[in-house]
Amino acid sequence: MLGLRAGIVALILLAWEVAPRVVGIPKAFIVPLSSSIEVGVREWGRIGPSLWPTISAMIIGIAVTWALGIALGFIIGTSRSLALLTRPLGMLYAIPFVIVYPLLSVWLGPGQFTKIVFAIVYGLIPVILTTASGVRSADERLVRAAVSMGATRGQLVQKVLLPGSLPIVMSGLRLGGGLVIIAVIVSEMLASTSGGIGTLITSYRVSLNAGAVYFCILLVLIIALVMDQSIVAVERWVRRGEGQRSATSLSDEMTVSGVAAIVPDIPTSTRIGAL
Repeated sequence: MLGLRAGIVALILLAWEVAPRVVGIPKAFIVPLSSSIEVGVREWGRIGPSLWPTISAMIIGIAVTWALGIALGFIIGTSRSLALLTRPLGMLYAIPFVIVYPLLSVWLGPGQFTKIVFAIVYGLIPVILTTASGVRSADERLVRAAVSMGATRGQLVQKVLLPGSLPIVMSGLRLGGGLVIIAVIVSEMLASTSGGIGTLITSYRVSLNAGAVYFCILLVLIIALVMDQSIVAVERWVRRGEGQRSATSLSDEMTVSGVAAIVPDIPTSTRIGAL
């Protein structure tokens, strides 16, 4: 699979280099890859310092989105009354959140902080919804068994709900992380004073510097690819950490004695309501 992906990327880069020269496409439309890199190296004194504002906003945005999304998702997923929020949240998710950025820039002013807040808002809802869905999909028999054994809410989340909902939660984290990356670039392109690669793309576009535009786009693709693979690496690490607990929690053949192994040393005097 990795070899196939590498082959596809290599084919795209080759087409980017060869097609404009063979077909004779004007450089105002498509600049060959080598020419774009040449322009990028020449403009690196301006492009290089713009990388960190973009990358730092992505990292902070993803971290906060994940933390808030998981926490709110578990709260909503474990509460019958708050579960009613999933429908309006789903409706909000259908709204193009790019319209929120002008409001944020008015309230908070243009800059790095506004960019990060917008990225968090943009990526938060899918993380909340998928986490809540994952929690509600946990095996009810395991939940009831753990509750009957006196599991506290924290123990129930840690030992039963989290392993059982992990696959769905991780898919939501990846989706939310991707949306944060998109939001950072979009906000930079919308606000010329926020800094970052997106701001440079807009600047070079206005000055009709096609080679620099394509080079910046290439950098964005590389950053997005690295971020996505980092998210995948985190997902694999978490899955390995959970190991057999996740698979066991999801099994329909789990018995009450199995729950005792998952939730050890729980005081029997503690009782919490079923979810």
